[in-house]
Amino acid sequence: MYGTSNVNLRILIASLKKKSNFWKKVSELLSVPARKRITVNLGKLNDYKDGDIVVIPGKLVAGGQLDKKLTISCWRFSEAVLTKIKNSGSKVVSLHDLAMKDSNGNTLRLVAW
Repeated sequence: MYGTSNVNLRILIASLKKKSNFWKKVSELLSVPARKRITVNLGKLNDYKDGDIVVIPGKLVAGGQLDKKLTISCWRFSEAVLTKIKNSGSKVVSLHDLAMKDSNGNTLRLVAW
């Protein structure tokens, strides 16, 4: 059983498990209870290079500023985060859409701290 009652998250987890090892790891990290899921401050993403595609199997919060142009995919984020992302020139892609586009995950960066 998945660690969530959210039907959309359950469907996402089930679809990711059928993909590469990268996406299986993402599905495992999303399967934990919400209180144990990864939370990342936006400012921490400045550690990545311009043009990187980062995957956050959890929540992205608005702590800090983003100075890089990244493609970001995460399970949850707020309107404040979305505003900061757009102001930095970065963009947001859903986990599902990114998994359909890059089924291997070879060029993606997993943010799992």
